[in-house]
Amino acid sequence: MKKAENGNKRKFKSKRKTTFAVAALLVGAILGYCLVARRAPGTESGASEMAQTEQTNADRDEIGPEYTFDTFIVNIADTNGHRFLKCTLTVEFDDKAGVTEAAGKVPLLRDAIIDVLSSKTLEELEPGEPRDALRAELVEAVARLIAKADVKRVFFSEFVVQ
Repeated sequence: MKKAENGNKRKFKSKRKTTFAVAALLVGAILGYCLVARRAPGTESGASEMAQTEQTNADRDEIGPEYTFDTFIVNIADTNGHRFLKCTLTVEFDDKAGVTEAAGKVPLLRDAIIDVLSSKTLEELEPGEPRDALRAELVEAVARLIAKADVKRVFFSEFVVQ
């Protein structure tokens, strides 16, 4: 009699495992279908979202003609010469003519950039909005001296406050 009970328990456990596996497989298949159907390129919302995302990423990732300056080291304003900024920056232009013109005006451009950088306090060099404002100011300073192309952006490849 015990053998029969043990056999029935094993069969019950085996059926339970099989039922659980089938249920898990079905739930996984349904979830997979829902995810794929929602993001399918043929759907209107999925297609437009994907196109917008791809375009935005392409615009952000593409860099136009650029000129990289040698490293700048300037005293930070309001620190009595005890703190300094060391940075390297690259200027992006909309046309290659801007790179050529920048290469011919390095002393003028460096002077203008040094004036902007050395006028900044520690608070104005903080990451986030203050540094974005600094980038905008540098774009304006360089753009005033470049006539053959528009200045698009300024990138920092090194930025150390000591």
